[in-house]
Amino acid sequence: MRRSLFCAASLLLGALTAPANAQQAPTAEELKQRIGMITDHDELERFHQIYGYQQDYMLYNAQADLTSRDAEHHYKYGIYRGTSGSWRMWHGRFGGFTGYADMPTFGALIDHHQAQGIITIAPDRQTAKARFRTSADRFYSHVGIGLSSGAQAVEGADHSVWYENDYKREDGMWKLSGVRVCIYAEGAFGSGFADLPVPGKLGVPSDAGPDYWKSRARTQQNPGNWNILHPQAEYGPDAVESPEEFGCFYAKNSTMVHSVVLPFHFKNPVTGKEVTWQNR
Repeated sequence: MRRSLFCAASLLLGALTAPANAQQAPTAEELKQRIGMITDHDELERFHQIYGYQQDYMLYNAQADLTSRDAEHHYKYGIYRGTSGSWRMWHGRFGGFTGYADMPTFGALIDHHQAQGIITIAPDRQTAKARFRTSADRFYSHVGIGLSSGAQAVEGADHSVWYENDYKREDGMWKLSGVRVCIYAEGAFGSGFADLPVPGKLGVPSDAGPDYWKSRARTQQNPGNWNILHPQAEYGPDAVESPEEFGCFYAKNSTMVHSVVLPFHFKNPVTGKEVTWQNR
């Protein structure tokens, strides 16, 4: 915060003290816009770091409170809409890991570190986009085994996750209008990462065949029990999408079944071109 305010003050001071033969100084309106963008960036960076702490502490109801009224969130090929959908995703889906306690729970550790934030604010300062990544760790002690499935508790897991987020101003403040959670690699500590997926480990059925996690088994036509729609499922999504539509192939108990194609919202800073790649 202090650094951002210092930068804003430096911009203003530099403009006022620039020599007459220097490049034309920005107008008062341009300076106001620059300072506003810096302030917005600082506020959004703080916003998402708070998000990370609340996720670490399993405060899922508080997470749902961060979202806008018309939010649309994407998680594991499910699409959750509005305030009701936000609550179903955080309280219903994430809360299930710890018995819906909505608090730090003895016997469970779920760290959700936030890093590498790239925040892009629209010129009108009413919307913004951001990309973050997290290396999430999930562990359960023997005491915590009853809080989740036996496979999750025994194994422990490490996840590599991308966030592609949208924000908007609502009620005079920034709110989260959309998250795209891309879990593109996940592996179990207990059984290792080399020969995955392993039937019977980390939620993989004991009778799973070698093609269990191939993308054709997780499409819109066959979304799996995670994506039975609401209200048939109490915490289900409002709609589902295929991995191809989402751009992220959820690779549970595996290291990148397919490459992720969830595109960057930003361009290469030197060439100015969009950076894209194909799934292989």
